Amino acid sequence: MPAPWPKEEIEYLEDKWGHISITAVSKKLNRSINAVKLKAGRLGLGRHLHSGDYITLNQLYKALGITGSTGYKNISWIKAGLPIKHKKVINNSFRVIYIRDFWKWAELNKMLIDFSRLEPYTLGPEPDWVGEKRKADFLAAQYKTTPWTPKEDSLLVHMLNAYRYSYREISIKLKRTEGAIKRRMRDLRLKQRPLKADNHNPWTDEETEILIDMYYRGYIAEVMAEKIPRSALAIKGKIERMIKDGELSPNRLDPNKEPSRLPREKAGVSYKEVLPKDTWPEIHRFLSSLNHYSSVAKEQNSKLDIGGFMKAYVDTSAGCGGAL
Repeated sequence: MPAPWPKEEIEYLEDKWGHISITAVSKKLNRSINAVKLKAGRLGLGRHLHSGDYITLNQLYKALGITGSTGYKNISWIKAGLPIKHKKVINNSFRVIYIRDFWKWAELNKMLIDFSRLEPYTLGPEPDWVGEKRKADFLAAQYKTTPWTPKEDSLLVHMLNAYRYSYREISIKLKRTEGAIKRRMRDLRLKQRPLKADNHNPWTDEETEILIDMYYRGYIAEVMAEKIPRSALAIKGKIERMIKDGELSPNRLDPNKEPSRLPREKAGVSYKEVLPKDTWPEIHRFLSSLNHYSSVAKEQNSKLDIGGFMKAYVDTSAGCGGAL
């Protein structure tokens, strides 16, 4: 007959479950691993990897509603500095994410993530900005990303042939982003063009402030165009210019937490001014990873190990088939 569990051992198990390995709990309590797992089940503590302040990478994808192949997410998110750790449970190793680290990374990379499929509080308490980003993602979801259908192609051609619709009007009708429409016109080798937007006036201070506010809250240009009388393409162009001039932060941090609108003379020379365009995505990934690494080092009050960072980044890039 198994030995009864004293109150102190039960409290220890409940407190440490999910925070230290099952083997460590077993040794501390001088009980078998099976006995520890059985007691945890009877106490309703759940699976070990569900119980602590971290979850597995696959559990994170599931919580975010990501199904099917996750290869692209693995590459793009890891290159963007996703803080993956490795946990060993018994004889198995799992890739895990600490929830607090995920939220810090997610704030820097909020535009990589669709929060519309994440049920509130699935990952526990949420930072204040998540609710607004979830709302932004619900609005963005109305613009389709599925393959174009023959019916949509026919409607696109019909609206272009009418010579009376702008990019914005076609976008609203087809529920496609203006960028997607522009790419589809190129793919179909269409010569017709939408009407040019009427608003060619300089941007007003009010329009710029609305753009800045919605940008940092995670809205896409098409949704911004519902508040700003400009086409989404014009808004995207304005955003790119403001980032280049140092007036917007490309990582979309809240400007109240980290000043991002820098005077042009202090912004330095943009890599986009001196490097070929095909190198920009890799440079951006590198800078995002370095920024995350620097933030973690600052939080832990540790010295920056640039050499260690470079080795880890190169190893990760090589593993993903990329190059520094």
